[in-house]
Amino acid sequence: ISPVGLAEESQLESWTHALVKAVSASGGRRKSLEEIAFWQRWEEPVTEGVVPPELWQALQMARLAPSWSNVQPWRFLLSENIVLAIGDSRSRRGNNRPGKPYYRLDVGIAMSHFWLTTQQLGYRGVWHSLLSEETEAHGALNIPDYAVPIGRFVL
Repeated sequence: ISPVGLAEESQLESWTHALVKAVSASGGRRKSLEEIAFWQRWEEPVTEGVVPPELWQALQMARLAPSWSNVQPWRFLLSENIVLAIGDSRSRRGNNRPGKPYYRLDVGIAMSHFWLTTQQLGYRGVWHSLLSEETEAHGALNIPDYAVPIGRFVL
């Protein structure tokens, strides 16, 4: 967050104020949980009644997490006792430059919000990296090529 004051009346400052206002017009809108969290199969949206209320709350906190690239490249794939964090590696707003997969940073931020909420609500799970298991996990999950398995949380 950066403080922004009101611009003075010069033409350049008025233009700058208009630009800042236009860029921030989204008002911090976030993707819906149905767009980023799936139940047992890719693209099958999770619904509130399917998961325990505490888990739903943790997913909501992850949904609201800040995003470095402001594209929310994280996805969650849930089953009965496992939550997988998955990154959308498609390049948008510089989030996946050669040698700099910044989408992983964003996924980590969302994973942290999820974990902090679950800890507060009494769960004792931890995230496990899938870095060395990406290929196997990717094939087993039948997810698109751009979806990269990042972490596994066992409930």
